[in-house]
Amino acid sequence: MLITTNGESTERAYFDALKREPWVSVKAAVAVERGSPVDLIRGAYRRQREDDYDEAWAVCDVEGNPSTSVGVLVAELKRVI
Repeated sequence: MLITTNGESTERAYFDALKREPWVSVKAAVAVERGSPVDLIRGAYRRQREDDYDEAWAVCDVEGNPSTSVGVLVAELKRVI
């Protein structure tokens, strides 16, 4: 499983800490994709294909980008897949 985030410190630290919990049995890689939430979705999809992950999750920090709506993100996701 691949988890991508556009948060460079807090989100990455959170997922790295979560991976160390004994009750978490999923093997996951955490990667940072700089840019907008749409860039994050594109990067997660690209990394999933390049590195052959079964799943890719995009965790968006939209605090600094309030103009990005859920509809825009869903439309981009449908477009790249």
